[in-house]
Amino acid sequence: AEEIHPYFAGSYHGIDRYVPLEYPGPGGTTYRLFVTVESVTGESGQPLRYESSTRTEIVAGGARHQFLALRIYAGGTDTERSIHIDYRVANAARFFKDHDEFYWNATGNDWHVPIDAATALVVLPDAAAGGIKAKAFTGAYGSRAQDATTQIEGSTVSFTASAPLPPRSGLTVDVWIPKGVLAEPSW
Repeated sequence: AEEIHPYFAGSYHGIDRYVPLEYPGPGGTTYRLFVTVESVTGESGQPLRYESSTRTEIVAGGARHQFLALRIYAGGTDTERSIHIDYRVANAARFFKDHDEFYWNATGNDWHVPIDAATALVVLPDAAAGGIKAKAFTGAYGSRAQDATTQIEGSTVSFTASAPLPPRSGLTVDVWIPKGVLAEPSW
């Protein structure tokens, strides 16, 4: 679930939200998420009109990045809106020999405006308590900056960006999960 609170200064029709679908994997591979949007609603729970497509960009160094592009019609004039997006994500966890991992770009990095505040909350099964490691990255795509706080309480991890994020910057969370907490899919 994602909640966005855009403020419209002037008159706007809505927002564009880009959800990253590809991440670099081990040995030069690409790790792909499969995201299905279940609902997009406004502040009182009313459905909002949106369009969904897949978008591919070539970035510096020739790397290819694929995004789920959502155009959400929730504009206004000189107002703040609340937009709630529910996703179903397949392939969201990565499995390694010594741990499992949940890696998620919580905000995306394609906003053309600054993000005043960004937070993320990851809730894992109770069995993860005591063995979780977590960190967050902030900044432009590929940044290793960690200007965010991370708090682990039992099987829940919360992340908060320490400062506003400039345009084209985001908050990405990385949670290491002990083996055996998640059921690893078979081949």
